[in-house]
Amino acid sequence: KLRDESYNHVEFHVSAFGYDTLHPTSDHYATEEWQANYMVRSYLIFSALGVDSAYAYALQDKTGAEYDGYGIIKEDGTAKKAQYYLFNTRRLLADYTFKSVIENSQGAMIYEFEKSTGERILAVWNPVSDDNVIDGVQIATQSEGTLVRLESFNGYTFGINDTLTPEGGFVKVDATATPQFILFD
Repeated sequence: KLRDESYNHVEFHVSAFGYDTLHPTSDHYATEEWQANYMVRSYLIFSALGVDSAYAYALQDKTGAEYDGYGIIKEDGTAKKAQYYLFNTRRLLADYTFKSVIENSQGAMIYEFEKSTGERILAVWNPVSDDNVIDGVQIATQSEGTLVRLESFNGYTFGINDTLTPEGGFVKVDATATPQFILFD
């Protein structure tokens, strides 16, 4: 709101944010799975807030540095889950812009992104920081969609795709801690 009313001519940038995967006693500690979830969620939220650009604190972990566990690549050069999740999020949303937050009564976060051609993608996730699932989140649509679940290992570099067919004007998806994307043509 501040940007819309007072600072609409100013660009907003977020720099040096991240989640530490190496120090369990740190206030910013996260497992690799939660680092991946939080990084994707952060970029989605920044997009919804109208942030012009956001930069993670570090690309690669470096032992002995003050903030050495914030990278999305391990010190040995292997990827963390966050690298895969961010790669896929960027791949999916590259030509899309944030459009709206879709309200729902089930507590899920649903962000809508749209292309200039009218195609849209919904990002859906459970905003709570645990492994609970919000079952059967209903999304109104007459169109068939493709659900893309972010996966990073076991050969699923580009995520796992499932077809969603509307029933009674809705598609249903289980909202997990990891954002999932629904593509509509």
